[in-house]
Amino acid sequence: MTKHMVYVNASIVAGIIATLAVSSTLLMTNSVLASLGESAGQKKDVKCAGEMHTQNYCDGYHIGKGDCENGNKYRGNDTHHTKNWRDGYKAGWNDNGCRTP
Repeated sequence: MTKHMVYVNASIVAGIIATLAVSSTLLMTNSVLASLGESAGQKKDVKCAGEMHTQNYCDGYHIGKGDCENGNKYRGNDTHHTKNWRDGYKAGWNDNGCRTP
């Protein structure tokens, strides 16, 4: 009976370790894709700046354009946003006649 309990305990520990390894891999993969603007749902299905872009890019584009129009400071280097968003922001800022700092 004791031998059987050792196998059960070992199986439980192995299952926990495997679950932690797989979950950390999945979490890291989603973070990397999101930082590149390639996360799920990031299809080029929104039109802005005269062509099709991702929703994330267009959000940045419209905010950049509005910031330029309203005389706000340039926020295109904010690392809290994805590169895709920052590229859209920069395009919106420049399309409205402001110079990128």
